[in-house]
Amino acid sequence: MIGKKKRLTEKSREEWDNEGLYWAQRGFPEKAINCYDRAIGLDPRDKFPWQHKANALRHLKRFKEAIQCYDRVLKIDPHYLAALNWKGWCLYFLEKYEEASPFFDRALEIDVRDVSALDGKGWCLYHLGQYEFSVSCFSRAVRVDPSIEDAFTGFGWALYNLERYKEALSAFENAVRLNPMSVTALSGQAWSLYRLGRYDEAVPCFSRLFSRDGSSAETLSAQGWSLYHLKRYEEALSCFDFALESDRKDASALDGKGWVLFRLESFGDSLRCFDRALKIDSNRSTALNGKARVLRRQKHYKEALRYVDRALNSDPAYASAWDHRGLLLHKLQRYEEAVLAYEHALELKPVYPEALEHMGDAYFESGNYSAALRCYEKFLEYGPANARVAERKRLAFRKLEEGAGNEQLARRTDPVSEINEVQSLQEMAAVSNPSGTSGSGLNFFSRIRNYVKNVGK
Repeated sequence: MIGKKKRLTEKSREEWDNEGLYWAQRGFPEKAINCYDRAIGLDPRDKFPWQHKANALRHLKRFKEAIQCYDRVLKIDPHYLAALNWKGWCLYFLEKYEEASPFFDRALEIDVRDVSALDGKGWCLYHLGQYEFSVSCFSRAVRVDPSIEDAFTGFGWALYNLERYKEALSAFENAVRLNPMSVTALSGQAWSLYRLGRYDEAVPCFSRLFSRDGSSAETLSAQGWSLYHLKRYEEALSCFDFALESDRKDASALDGKGWVLFRLESFGDSLRCFDRALKIDSNRSTALNGKARVLRRQKHYKEALRYVDRALNSDPAYASAWDHRGLLLHKLQRYEEAVLAYEHALELKPVYPEALEHMGDAYFESGNYSAALRCYEKFLEYGPANARVAERKRLAFRKLEEGAGNEQLARRTDPVSEINEVQSLQEMAAVSNPSGTSGSGLNFFSRIRNYVKNVGK
C-alpha cells in the first residue's frame, strides 16, 4: 500500500522539466538544474531538458558545461536551431571565434533570416578582424529586426574599424536609442563623434560615458583630447590629470597633458610629459611631434627635426607633422625641402591655411615672390582677415613691382593652381567613395603624388 502511494506521487519527466522552468524564470538556476537532471534521468533521449539545463548553465556563465549539454541536444536533433545558436554563443563567450562561427553558419543554412545567428556570426568575424564581412552580417541582422541593439552596436564597431565614421555614428545612435544604458554603444558614439571632429558633441557624450563607466582612464583621456581641440585647455588638463590618477601609465593622457601644457607655455613640464609618454610608447607620433614642438621653441631645430622624422616614420599621413617639418627646415634655411614638406601636408589636408601661410613664407624667404603671393592670396580666401598674411602679401606684391625675385624655387609655375587641383582630386575621391576605403579612395594619394611629381615638367 505504501509503495503504491509513492508511485502515485512521483513526478513525470514533463513535470520535472516544467518545475525547472518555473525556478529558472524566478532566478534560481541551481534549483532549475536539479529539476532538469531529474527529468533527464527519466528520459535521457528527450532534447528539451538537456536544452533547458544548458540554458541555465549558460546563465551561470558555466559555458563549457553548457556546451556539453548543447552537444547532447544536437546528437538527438542535429538541426535544432536554438542549440546550434547557443552553442555558437557559448564558444564566442569563451573567445573561440573560429570554432563558434561554423555553428552560426549551420543555423543560417536552416534559416537565412535568423537574427541571433547573423548577430553571432557578425561578432565572430569582427573579432577575427574581418570587418567587411562582419558589416554584411550585422547589416542583414538589423534589416531583419531593427530592434536588436546588440547588432546595431556590432555594426557600428565594424564600420568604425573600417574608418567609416559617419555610418558608424548612425549605427551607434540607433543602438543608444534602443538601449540608453549600453556603455559599448555610447562609447562607440562618443569615439565616432571624436573621429569626425565634432568635439563639442563628443565632450558631453564622453561625460555620460564616464558617469556609467567611472573607472575608465581611456574615457577621461578621450574627453580631455576633445576639450583640447576645443581650446578649453584648463578643463582638458583636469581630465588628463584625473585619467592619470586612475592609470599613471596612460600614454594618451600623458601625451594630451603635454600638448595642453605646451599651449599654456609651460614648456619644461610639457617636455617631461612627452618624455614619460615616449617611455611607455616610443613610436607615439603625437608625442614625438609634441616633443619636437617644445625643442623648436627652445631653438634646438636639428634635434627637433629628428623627432619630427620619427613621428612621420611612425605615421606618414600625419599632416601636422609634415607642416612642422617644413617650419623646422625653414628655420634651417633649407627652403626647397621646406616647400616639399608643406606640399605633403597639403596633399593630406588640402584645406590647410597654416601650411599655405608657411609655404608662402618659405617662397618669400627664398625670393620667389610670385609663388609666395599666390599662397598668401589662397590663405586669405579661406577665412577671416589675418593682418600678418595681409602684410606679407603686400610686401610680396611690392617686391614684384620692384622687379626683385629669385625663381630658383619655382618648381611649379602656379603653386595655388596645383593646390586647387589637389582639392579637386580629393572631392572626386570623396564623391566616388565617401568612406575612403575602396580602390578609388586608396588611389587618391597616388594620383596627387603623380600630379605633384609631374607638374612643371
